[in-house]
Amino acid sequence: METKKEMMGVTFQGSVTFQGPMFDIHDNQQVTIVSREQGKAEKSSKGAPRHRPSSRFEQFIIDPSQAEKVTSRLHELIDGKLPKNCALTIFAAQQKGWLTMPSYKALSDEFPEIGDRKNYTYYLSRRDNYKADIDSIEKGL
Repeated sequence: METKKEMMGVTFQGSVTFQGPMFDIHDNQQVTIVSREQGKAEKSSKGAPRHRPSSRFEQFIIDPSQAEKVTSRLHELIDGKLPKNCALTIFAAQQKGWLTMPSYKALSDEFPEIGDRKNYTYYLSRRDNYKADIDSIEKGL
């Protein structure tokens, strides 16, 4: 839904924020036109955060007493590998019962090699095509 504001004989469509040192010749009010990005920044700094609270990778390990062992084993298998291998290793660990589905943020904080979210979800969504790879990784866990 677009909003319209008229000022100095000009109609503005969309979200435009006005403030500070210009004068409207019709109302003798002082106004400044702020860029759309500045207006959004001011709005986003107010109120509750718009994102989920961050979570740690260890929260997704099913057996907390094995958290150190699971994390170190996954680091052995993932560190220095391609994003495809990282995503498939995480899925194999889920199938083995070591993990629940971790958030991408928790994964990328723990394993920077995982790559960007798009590639990670690409390999997870096509995991049926990589069944042989996942089975061999699962045997190595």
